[in-house]
Amino acid sequence: MGDNSVSSYLQSQAAKSASSASSSSSSKKGDSLDMEDFLTLMVAQLKNQDVYNTMDNTEFVGQMAQYTMIQTLTELYEMSQASYSMSMVGKSVTVEKADGTKVSGIVESANVAGATDQIEINDVFYSIKDVTQINAPETKKEE
Repeated sequence: MGDNSVSSYLQSQAAKSASSASSSSSSKKGDSLDMEDFLTLMVAQLKNQDVYNTMDNTEFVGQMAQYTMIQTLTELYEMSQASYSMSMVGKSVTVEKADGTKVSGIVESANVAGATDQIEINDVFYSIKDVTQINAPETKKEE
């Protein structure tokens, strides 16, 4: 494996990881590149480099910095999504179900442990992505 092919692979995996993080936090593991995979690829790159044309150390540092930045941004996105889901508890929201019908109610709880964050309305869980409206809290008028 040449220097450019490993570098290209790392960059394509980083781009896939970033795009999957922005579209969904559902790939918390699975097809994403983790630090162990990154280091394995880096060792393979070192072992298979051309003896007469060795790779510059700054390129390794750059690749490591890129990977770390993408990993940090992914974790930040996941924490932000969980925080948003938990902040919905107690609020009146409207959710659009897959069949197009809408359900409104007070969010009773949030489940951030699964692949997709969910909120509970009337004992039924809905994806946080299905929330279409956050309603103003009802205030009691004094007479």
